[in-house]
Amino acid sequence: MNCKDLTLKIIALALILILTSTLSAATTLTASNNTATYYENDDMHIDPGMSISSVSTFTSARVYIGDGYVGGQDYLRYSTTNGISGSFSTSTGVLTLSGSGDAAAYQAAFRNVRYENTNQNPNTADRNITFVLGGESLYFSDTGHYYQYVSYTSTWEQARANAATKDLDGMKGYLATITSEEENNFLMQKIQADAWIGANDSAVEGDWRWVTGPEGTESGGAGRLFYQGDGYTGSAVSGEYNKWNGPAWGSGHEPNDSGGNEDAAQMYSSNNGTWNDLPTTGTTLSGYLLEFGGMTGDSTPQLSATITVNVNSVNDAPTTPGAFTSPTSGQIKAGGSALTVGWGSSSDVEGDSVKYDLWFFNGSWVHIGNLLNTNSMAFNLPEDNTNNAMFRVYANDTKDNSSARDVTFTIDSADPTYNWIQKVVNANTGENITVIINLTDISGIDIHNITVNGVEHEMNLNSGNYFWNISVPSSNSDSVTSSMTYNCTFSDGLGNTNSTENVLLNVSILPYANFSANATRGTVPLVVNFTDSSLYSVIYHWDFGDGNTSTEQNPMHTFGMGNFTVNLTVTNPNGTSTKLLNIRAAYEPEYSYEPTDTEQLSVYGEELNFSIESTLVSSFSWYMNGTLINGSGVTLYSNNNDSSMTSYCLINTSQYINQSDFFMENYNVSVAVSNESIGRTDTYSWNWMVTNSSTTNNSEDIAFVVEKSPSVNTTGNVSYVQFNTTDDSRTDNEGLAGSITEVAFNTTANATGVILKIEVLDKSAYNESETGLSVDSVYQYLDISVNNRTLANSMSFNRSIEFRVLDELNGGALIISSVSLMHKNSSTWETYVPELLRNDGNYSYFIVRNVSGFSPFAINANYNYASSSAASSDGLPYYWKQLLKEMREQNVAEQTDELIGTVSEQVNAGASGSSAGNEEMIVTQEAGNTTTIEKNSSNGSIGTGIIVPILILIIIIVGLVFARQAKK
Repeated sequence: MNCKDLTLKIIALALILILTSTLSAATTLTASNNTATYYENDDMHIDPGMSISSVSTFTSARVYIGDGYVGGQDYLRYSTTNGISGSFSTSTGVLTLSGSGDAAAYQAAFRNVRYENTNQNPNTADRNITFVLGGESLYFSDTGHYYQYVSYTSTWEQARANAATKDLDGMKGYLATITSEEENNFLMQKIQADAWIGANDSAVEGDWRWVTGPEGTESGGAGRLFYQGDGYTGSAVSGEYNKWNGPAWGSGHEPNDSGGNEDAAQMYSSNNGTWNDLPTTGTTLSGYLLEFGGMTGDSTPQLSATITVNVNSVNDAPTTPGAFTSPTSGQIKAGGSALTVGWGSSSDVEGDSVKYDLWFFNGSWVHIGNLLNTNSMAFNLPEDNTNNAMFRVYANDTKDNSSARDVTFTIDSADPTYNWIQKVVNANTGENITVIINLTDISGIDIHNITVNGVEHEMNLNSGNYFWNISVPSSNSDSVTSSMTYNCTFSDGLGNTNSTENVLLNVSILPYANFSANATRGTVPLVVNFTDSSLYSVIYHWDFGDGNTSTEQNPMHTFGMGNFTVNLTVTNPNGTSTKLLNIRAAYEPEYSYEPTDTEQLSVYGEELNFSIESTLVSSFSWYMNGTLINGSGVTLYSNNNDSSMTSYCLINTSQYINQSDFFMENYNVSVAVSNESIGRTDTYSWNWMVTNSSTTNNSEDIAFVVEKSPSVNTTGNVSYVQFNTTDDSRTDNEGLAGSITEVAFNTTANATGVILKIEVLDKSAYNESETGLSVDSVYQYLDISVNNRTLANSMSFNRSIEFRVLDELNGGALIISSVSLMHKNSSTWETYVPELLRNDGNYSYFIVRNVSGFSPFAINANYNYASSSAASSDGLPYYWKQLLKEMREQNVAEQTDELIGTVSEQVNAGASGSSAGNEEMIVTQEAGNTTTIEKNSSNGSIGTGIIVPILILIIIIVGLVFARQAKK
């Protein structure tokens, strides 16, 4: 053999070895049997002897029921094996195994797959169950090919290219070609997803060809032609399969080349698995159908094995009889009673007739009913006591199959029994005793009563025993007694009854301590008389709590300062009784208050502190207008437990009253002081006026406030509102009474609720720089305001103010012409010249009409202090001489005769000793500058002292008249 031949032989041997190695490495799945037999109600391993030969590692596999699958009956059962888990889809009949494993691991997993039919009357058609290795592929025996749905969003061209990259154990992948109804149905049922398939008419419009897989290599590589035309006029090529979505399957007319560019085929997952044409590019689907097998050069691995399962039905026992309706579980029945035993019916899945056998258990089983046609039977229970009696019923078919149901219940024939746990026979008055009894009955206690002195009560249950508390009447009760009786009665729910004997309870009557005192609180020395009202007592012992005692029945005792507990103990042969009473005494308290003046005035926004101090520790409560003070704007120091000797209440007016348009208000602030030792409450109060002043923020600038409501007279739609403001009860810091006597105005508005306020101010609040007038000329400084400012200042007219000024002040005589009224209108002071109204011998009265509004006012007046007395050396009062001067200057000669005549009459009357009395001459200036003389009479004869001045006055007047005439 030459070298060339040897080399060829070596090469041939290597090729044989490589081919042999490749063939031996191919995966082979082999079933141990082609068939298996299944019997109803079984849970069968399909092929415990299945084997896998492979060097590959697998990540998934599938087992599915193909031909004969019945949803709702057929199930593939699997439990995780070697880390490989399983999930069964009832809609497709596919069991998917997942997990990485070699051939041995998946062999064990396949052997662990079981088949079960859950129907009691199963469909007995054969089931073809196929095991497939190779990812998520399914094997179709008609083609010998493997199929898989690939989730891959793509156009048809992209799907075709991606499929060509797939390989299954040496088999090339391609877009699936479908050439039979069986293949189409298999894919529709197992894959159930819209997907691209391998059909196309790109080459010639309307010539649909399979252009992938083995079919795609036919016709010189053009592919197998299977359909020509569209969905309206087209038809299948003879002998070829198609399933376009046309009138035979729905309302479509596919293929329809919509848009002129639909050249690729897709398979619907619904609509009977029909097909549709779509563009090859520009349109995507979420996946495609991948097929393996039949390609030139493919290996031929054995990746699947199909086993035919023969399903066999067996005769089943009847269904379990329904629950017992009489007796029910746990029910109690009376021994010896007649009973109709009843239960729910049973049925047989094969349609056999059902008969019943009934058994009774009471320590042993007794057959009491044989092959009954109905599901009830009459039976008399024995006279017995048991809580585990039973009935059992069997449902039987004609094949001697049966099913059974039990019920357990109680039979009770005996009365309840009892045992005293605590039976009380002796007690004292006022005592609470407890009787306890244990009751036993097989069916339980339904009634558990006790009768005490003829009154029945339901006993209470505690820890398995029944008890009742008996209250023995106390010695002071109207029902006090020396003995009582009680007994217990009880029964079960079946009417079995029992009772105890009557128990006599002997009662010892104890004394009852009781007394009263005529006083328990007061000031020292506190004398208290005690009155005994005890019952059944023989011996008395009083302890007064201060070291003193007494054995009298009704003692008297004097207590000093302190807190004492009086203890009365009474005794009789059966025992003792005690009563306590608290006595407290203290010295009479003394109080000091701030402010000391009970009348207080504050400006809105100010604080005022009210305080009290007692010589006794006491409790304090503060009130405003009878309501307990609390809340914002108040600082309190008080208590309610007799723990302090002082208390205060600081009130901020604007925070506590807190009104956006506050005017003024009077408040009663009071403090209630109570002391437990003296047993009383003392009250002190202040009358507190709070005003919202437009003139000052300091209450010290206000001497007092006059507050008035008006009288209102209405004519038509005009109301005359008049305030009488005369107030002689108070004076300002210079001793002057309020000068404003009347304020009035007209209005067409509603004047209901209108209040006028006059603040009489201290002159220190007067601002000279604003008026240009010295404070020495101010008679009185005031602020007049109305709570309804709009009505008073904007909705009123004919506003008038009447005021008065003293004729003499500090030895000076009023200069009438100096009197004026100044009014602050906004920031400007106005001056009004008043009209003189009258004079009452003490005051001159003036009026100012048509004032512009109400706000601060100043009354100006000057007095003449020319001499140290009111009278000049000629004996005439100053104001008379002043009046005469004014009369001369005002050319009142025509009134002189009248004046002389009037004076003459007065002189004649005085000279004649008339009893008409002494008439004082008052000169007043009225409106219109008219001077009048008014008479003011008083009892008694005119004195000689008045005659001389009158004569002198006559001479002066006559002289003035002559002088005037001379001047003329």
